[in-house]
Amino acid sequence: MALAAVSVSYSVCVLFVVVSGLGTAAYHPEGTKFASYVSGHRKASGMSLFSIGGNLGVALGAVSAAPVMLLFGRWGGLLLALPSLVVAVLLLRSLRYLQSFAPERRTGQTRVGEDRPGAFALLLGVVTARTVGWFGLLTFVPLWAVELGRSEGYGSNLLALMLFAGGAGTLAVGPLADRIGRRPVLLASVVSVPPLTLVYVAVGGTVGVVALALVGVCVVGTFGLIQVMTQEYMPNRLGLASGISIGFAIGLGGVAAAALGAVADAVNLEAALYISAAVPALAIPLALLLPSPRGGSRRKLTPEPVV
Repeated sequence: MALAAVSVSYSVCVLFVVVSGLGTAAYHPEGTKFASYVSGHRKASGMSLFSIGGNLGVALGAVSAAPVMLLFGRWGGLLLALPSLVVAVLLLRSLRYLQSFAPERRTGQTRVGEDRPGAFALLLGVVTARTVGWFGLLTFVPLWAVELGRSEGYGSNLLALMLFAGGAGTLAVGPLADRIGRRPVLLASVVSVPPLTLVYVAVGGTVGVVALALVGVCVVGTFGLIQVMTQEYMPNRLGLASGISIGFAIGLGGVAAAALGAVADAVNLEAALYISAAVPALAIPLALLLPSPRGGSRRKLTPEPVV
């Protein structure tokens, strides 16, 4: 009887997780598309402001979920859904206003530029390589802290530091990319991640903590920038491009975490962390091959047919 109850509870939990995932998958492509619309000519800055909300939300979740659950018990977890419900109501009330920014609604014309699937594929490769390393850190930083004699709380605080540093970095990365270009900023971040991760694992201490925070800046801080680049490589499929990019970043991260967990079990935790430092290095040659996002061929705007 007890086993049957546990089985039902677990099945319901999995169902809710799947529904939550579907909601996230439905929101982000449209959200990033309209963030691009409202940003005008400063798309990297606008997308950075858009993405910082999600990044800070993840960081706040990491430090707030446990206290809420400890204070109010399992049912207290429902309180974590309140901010989402409030935002959902605000979005529903703002839909007509947001839709007024869609270019086809304002001008009756299609977007400018040809899709470049080859460049888009290269960027997905960069995202994939970085995601493996990032999810490795998200998974193993707390465990590594405990192995080094620190508390579990200290490990959770390191995760929060990574995410908060990434959120702060987002505010600087967007305007910088608008000023000097998308590709140079992305390339600098891609080159920096592997050595910074190595410093965290091999050196540790205060220097390692600073390196870990800078990894957060390089990865989380460029999330909005990558969304802009995907849209500029695929200007006629903004929602699809953003959806695929986000799907690769999140979905492959789960697969990577499982694979790295197998390495940690078969060898040790340190080996898994070194792999988390090595795999992002594969993104460097791919990033070097990326063309300028705004350098594609152009075509004239054509009126959309009136239905």
